[in-house]
Order: sequence, then C-alpha cells, then structure tokens
Amino acid sequence: MTDVGSRDIELIMKHTVVKPDMDLINFNVTLLHIWALWSNVEVDFNVSTIYYGSNQPIQWVSSVLEPPPEGYCLTMQHGIDPREAYCSYIFHPGRFDRTLITKALYMFRRVNMQFDVRQLSMTVLKERVCQAVKDEIQNEFKEFVVSDGNRH
Repeated sequence: MTDVGSRDIELIMKHTVVKPDMDLINFNVTLLHIWALWSNVEVDFNVSTIYYGSNQPIQWVSSVLEPPPEGYCLTMQHGIDPREAYCSYIFHPGRFDRTLITKALYMFRRVNMQFDVRQLSMTVLKERVCQAVKDEIQNEFKEFVVSDGNRH
C-alpha cells in the first residue's frame, strides 16, 4: 500500500494469504497491519492480524478475546419482559452509538452487505433490534423446551 496523495491510496497486491475457516465480519488496514474480525456459524468470534512490514512469511496471528467484565450481563427482575429489558439497555441514551447498533444488528443477522446508517431511522432500527431480540429469546426458549423434553 502506498500513499499517493493526501486522499488517494494505491493498493498493490504483493501476497495472498489464506483466510481462516470463518466469515469476515469487519477489517481495518493500516500501512503495516491488517486487523480482521471473523465469525463462524456458531457465532464464535476471532480477531486476527497480519503484519506485512517485513520480509518474513505472512500469516494470520489470532488475538485473545477476553470475557466481559464481572457484572456485564444484564440482570432480569421478576415480571419484566426480557425483550423490553434488552432493548432498553441497548437504546439507553449515550450507551451505544447508532452506527455500532446497526453494525451489531447486521452481524447478528449475518447480513453480508454494506450499510449506510442514515438509511435507517432510529425508530426503524429499534424495531429491527427488538424483533431480533424477540426472535433470539424465542429460539432459546424452543431449544430449552426441546432439550428439556428429551430427558429420560
């Protein structure tokens, strides 16, 4: 990658690197590194980087993802609708940027497309996120009922 001007970048292919057996979710390119976020069908995530600033063989190097801090999980009070609790948490003013919520929704739904956050109003975004939360809760409940029913 060479800097051709203040606004232009010229890409020159020097190496081909085999990707992990995962889907590319997002990436960032600098003058010396490529950082990539990968996900598999089980929604396990992997962050990897490639350093291409030397003549050494180029390969992906995985980073360790730390578990969320203690108390990070949302606690539910008896009688509270889980969908409402999660949606209130996600859309609490100042907690998450609209772009981040949109990107997370597309990642969760495994939609492989470029998005323009301006295309979604906050109302539509909230409806889609709440529907995704509702669907996930229903899927978890179905799995629980099926696995509970299979006990002998």
